[in-house]
Amino acid sequence: MAEYKLKYTASEIDRKLEKVDNMSWNDLTDRPFDEVKEFVLITSIKDFDTNSISATCTTPTKVVGNVIEMDNFTVQVGATYKVVINDEEYFLEGKYHPNMDAYYIGNISFYDANKENTGENFTILTASIGYASFFIVDEGFYNVDVYMFSEQIHMLDVKYIPAEIQSDWNQNDETSIYFVKNRPFYEVGNETQVIYDASDEYIESNRIGQTGEMYECWLSGALLVNNLEPGDIYDVIFDGVLYPNVVVSDGYFRKLGCKDFEELTSDNAPYPFIFWISDGGSNREAFVTTPGTHSFVVKRITAPGYIVKLDEKYLPDTIATKEYVDEAVQNVGGGVSSWNDLIDKPFYSEVETVEIWSVTDCEFKLDEEQQICYFEIEELLPVGIESGKTYLVNWDGVEYECKAITLAEDVDVRECAIGNMSDSGVWVDTKEPFIIFSSYLKNIDAYALYVSTNDITKTTHSITLSVVDEVVHRLDAKFLPEPLILYA
Repeated sequence: MAEYKLKYTASEIDRKLEKVDNMSWNDLTDRPFDEVKEFVLITSIKDFDTNSISATCTTPTKVVGNVIEMDNFTVQVGATYKVVINDEEYFLEGKYHPNMDAYYIGNISFYDANKENTGENFTILTASIGYASFFIVDEGFYNVDVYMFSEQIHMLDVKYIPAEIQSDWNQNDETSIYFVKNRPFYEVGNETQVIYDASDEYIESNRIGQTGEMYECWLSGALLVNNLEPGDIYDVIFDGVLYPNVVVSDGYFRKLGCKDFEELTSDNAPYPFIFWISDGGSNREAFVTTPGTHSFVVKRITAPGYIVKLDEKYLPDTIATKEYVDEAVQNVGGGVSSWNDLIDKPFYSEVETVEIWSVTDCEFKLDEEQQICYFEIEELLPVGIESGKTYLVNWDGVEYECKAITLAEDVDVRECAIGNMSDSGVWVDTKEPFIIFSSYLKNIDAYALYVSTNDITKTTHSITLSVVDEVVHRLDAKFLPEPLILYA
């Protein structure tokens, strides 16, 4: 009979197991989740000789005396940097100099004598986005490496998380592992069937006539006329905003949205669009009130949504329901007639106007072509103008209500504006005597404002800019019964 032997002795196996026992989490490769903190090399300057004015750099453009000018490098406020000069390390924070409108690391006192001398013999300065200058005081021969601290968190894939902790209050499918049983209150949305989807493509609008009040969009693809039955109800998603329960009107042109052009261009239009489809389906158009490109999704409602409300028995006696108040008022024969007339309501919403910026008798400058007057606010503001919000502008004692729009946006700046932009030939004349531009500087989380007016007969103006917000006063949780499940 053949003789079989173990490949390893017992003592050898014990030694191998000991090595496994001593292994730590940081020794593992391919960890399923991890946190990486490190300094990442941003740029290097090699063989910088201030006497011969020469150097090689990751991205150099110009060497002038003791200064190297570099492209593709922007100092970021609040970021931590490590600068290594001839093997000597400096750990510094990116900062902003408001008077110079510049970002820097190192000793800024070389540029501004009013600033503290922090001891470093160099400064790295960004005066415009994507461009930096490295300045060193002493002449000599230098090698420089600039690192920025980076912290990255690689999260655990959600598929590894136990299903019991992934419950979703808004999940209404009882067979789903995310379903929450025995909810005391919840909402079920409309069940829908998509009949037209242009969410991934943006349809260009063309102005109709010379007024600039309405724009026409020819719909790409086929919006099936047989799917738009008069009286049927649809959900419409226009430019990412949901308009629920829109009814189709009858006639040769079946219309979804506003009933006619007059309603569409009125101040109280219920929808910002009309889908206009002929009975034979040959004409498929949309009419809107804003220029540019637009996206559309149309869904037929196959089953209406509904709301399951919280049973009143779960409310404490200290809360008066609307029905209770109406009954009490009726019994006493007068006084408060409805919920909205109550004072000291336990929960309600209100519109609040918050002032952002104000100036009195401000001097405006006339531009070189002598066509507009302008004023640029020197300081940066923590709050500015954002698209979609409503603003009140008091211009020389006259109030104007304006809706903000986005003009342009990139990775560094978002440009928004309010006021009358009809000079472009695209926008409707909204009658305001001004335009206020707002630039959100993402790198420093601040706003710059610029004001212009076509009225060149007056060079001083008093302006107050305020934002209109809805403030919701919620019900205090102390009034809710203990068994009630709260969902944020």
